[in-house]
Amino acid sequence: MLSNRLSGKIALVTGIGSGIGKGCALMFARHGAKVMGCDIHAGTAEETLALARREELAITSLHPCDLTEPRDVGRLIEATVERYAGIDILLNAAAFGAFAWIEESNLHDEVHPTFGVRGVHTKSHWQCCDNPA
Repeated sequence: MLSNRLSGKIALVTGIGSGIGKGCALMFARHGAKVMGCDIHAGTAEETLALARREELAITSLHPCDLTEPRDVGRLIEATVERYAGIDILLNAAAFGAFAWIEESNLHDEVHPTFGVRGVHTKSHWQCCDNPA
């Protein structure tokens, strides 16, 4: 652990399987926070949890978790509050990157058939913030 700066704080971090979500979940825990994470990809979330265990960091995760689904967001919030009795920090880092020439892709259907790229980003973030704990 780097410090106790976040000791006693509960952080809910989405997208812990990679990128910003993974880095922030690990950093919050390294500074003393208890972290509840989630990711739609169970395998990458498990890799983050394995790294946390090696460093003896307090990170748990609910996965797979599709943040465009209100039921999954509800399960995430309920599991966090049940386990830790509240949430002090919310970091919505879940996102999707699609890399192809625009002429070669149908981003709407490839990312999420109902919500598309923008929907995955905006709907998932809105639902995490709007869900009563």
